[in-house]
Amino acid sequence: MKTEAAAGKPPMRDALVAAAFQLFLERGYEQTTVDDIVGPAVQAEDDAPGSLSLHPSSGATIRRLGELDIETLALMHGPAFTGDCHTALLDLADDFDRRIALLG
Repeated sequence: MKTEAAAGKPPMRDALVAAAFQLFLERGYEQTTVDDIVGPAVQAEDDAPGSLSLHPSSGATIRRLGELDIETLALMHGPAFTGDCHTALLDLADDFDRRIALLG
């Protein structure tokens, strides 16, 4: 399997997928919480600023997704989270809004 780094892509996705698998292994899928998912996503952006493609409407868009009856959130090439998806998306939207406000 070719890694992102070998393909000339930023290794962030590889790192996020590895972190998600490690989280599920350590805590168990059923015991993984919203904070366990959103916290590392926020930390990843702190560690590699600009890795998210933020737009002034990003928070509002994520909030609208949070209003849907979503039962599972999934990474494109990684594990899925089944739990309080509404809260996870609203927390992520709040963080997006905070980051956009800091950009001014």
